[in-house]
Amino acid sequence: MGRTTDLLRKETRARAFFAVLAQSALGNGAAYVALLVIAYERFESGWAIGLILLADLVPAMILGPVFGAAADRWSRRGCLIVADVLRAGAFLGIVFVDSFLATFLLAIVAGAGTGLFTPAALAGLPSLVHPERLPSATALFGAIADIGFIAGPAIAAGVLALGGPEAILLGNAVTFAISAVALTQIRFGAAPPL
Repeated sequence: MGRTTDLLRKETRARAFFAVLAQSALGNGAAYVALLVIAYERFESGWAIGLILLADLVPAMILGPVFGAAADRWSRRGCLIVADVLRAGAFLGIVFVDSFLATFLLAIVAGAGTGLFTPAALAGLPSLVHPERLPSATALFGAIADIGFIAGPAIAAGVLALGGPEAILLGNAVTFAISAVALTQIRFGAAPPL
């Protein structure tokens, strides 16, 4: 814990990145629940849940090597911003469409955004922290993602008690938009030479 505290205290750019990551991770964890509820409502079958889960995971599985190469060859900050814009647009779109097919296609877009974000973020961490703090930064990245998937559904439960799943998806779109804007202000440094 001391190393993480040291990282957050001494690495200003990393602190900003992790703050942005935390808010979008919580939104994404909550949106996962809301997306499954909406998919079930629109398709009225248990298959809806499986198809939406596939839509979220398959883009990263299939396009993972392409996304990794993009993160190595192009601006990591640019890849992160594009990923967040894709996810914000996808979740916003899901709020306004009615058909399951459109929901499924937009979930694929969101999955592609996540598939691009993760390798770009992990590739960008070395340019945000001193080399001796990189293990702590990598561990913190994973911990924030895990906390989002644990605490996000609890947030979703509270919001679902007060409103519909669309409010959660709209909130998640906002977290990704905030992240995209904030990332424009974080300097990531150059990619290491190939």
